[in-house]
Amino acid sequence: MEKLVQDLERIFLIKVPEQEKVYLTMQFLGAKFQERHGDVSHFDADVDQQAEWLTEVLTKRLSVLALMPFGQDETLKDGLKVHLYSVINRLKYELPVQNPLAADIKQMYPFMFDALITALQDMEEELPFKIPEDEVAFLTLHYQASLERIKGERQFNKKIVIVCHMGIGVSEILRSKIAASFHEIDIIATLPQNKLELFLKEQAVDLIVSTMPIESETIPYVMITPLFNEHDKNKLRNALLGKSQGNRDAVLRSYLKDDYVFLDLAIEHRFELIEKLSERLVHDGLVEEDYGHQALIRERAAATAIGGGIAIPHGDPNLVKESVIIVATLKEPITWGTELVSLVFFLVLKQEPSDKRRKLFHQLSRLAGNPEKVAKLSAVTDVDDFLAIID
Repeated sequence: MEKLVQDLERIFLIKVPEQEKVYLTMQFLGAKFQERHGDVSHFDADVDQQAEWLTEVLTKRLSVLALMPFGQDETLKDGLKVHLYSVINRLKYELPVQNPLAADIKQMYPFMFDALITALQDMEEELPFKIPEDEVAFLTLHYQASLERIKGERQFNKKIVIVCHMGIGVSEILRSKIAASFHEIDIIATLPQNKLELFLKEQAVDLIVSTMPIESETIPYVMITPLFNEHDKNKLRNALLGKSQGNRDAVLRSYLKDDYVFLDLAIEHRFELIEKLSERLVHDGLVEEDYGHQALIRERAAATAIGGGIAIPHGDPNLVKESVIIVATLKEPITWGTELVSLVFFLVLKQEPSDKRRKLFHQLSRLAGNPEKVAKLSAVTDVDDFLAIID
């Protein structure tokens, strides 16, 4: 730094005050260095170690929360170490950081942002500092990019479960025919219908192939004949391309119940709403008594507004007895963190499969990006009309 200052003084014929030298030093410490050539003694070894530790611990926690092998992505870990080095220095020297894309990132990737907030909350006692929302949004991009890389590698290995009502022999023949025709899929099980529900609770599945009609609100499915003729092949091919009979966007609707849709509420503060809805949940026996308190703690850690006038408060899944999503529309929009909110989805969810949770957050993100639909939902005064718009 001293040599840089001397060069600046020589080139511009100025004298840099000591205070400005300190300021410049802090700014460089808070900047990112993509590569470290030659002598690296000017890097803070303690900060380096902290960045490496935080990368490993955070990545392990995110891998568990998202059920994704982030730890195998060296590109992710290398990028995080570089980024976290600058984050730690910025926090250490109290340098301001502004992320102009933070609100957009929260709206586009609510699942990953929330997973990071949850992981950092769990690590609160281990961290010597609190990572602000703007920094969390930057970290979200690193993990989301890794998720896209992983999904790209897996796109030719979709997990399929076959449901067949014709017995073991026919089921195995059907399995062989499908496997021979579609090398890019992974058939993880062949089941009778009565075992499907339990299986789906324990295994992540991309597509269900069934020889009979089934009810599947969250996982796409295609119905074929046991003979698996050319018409069936085309149907399965279309399903693998995303043109399936199942409704991929029905996750949100599956959690909604008439009794838990509250319209046109007069509320002045987000905490008031969370407390009021939590009292109803406790009264109805859907959650443990501490659920509302935990939801408020989560809300104080980072406001759960995701843009588009929508907020998605939620508490500890371990305190939930029965999953439901409570809807509240507000008579007047209220301030929710840094945004105005008129439509609230209170996510009261048990420990759900991460794939299902991602689909839910994706659907909510898409809804937040549809202002016309949000306006309609916020304006209706009849529960049936609200649910019809959601459908």
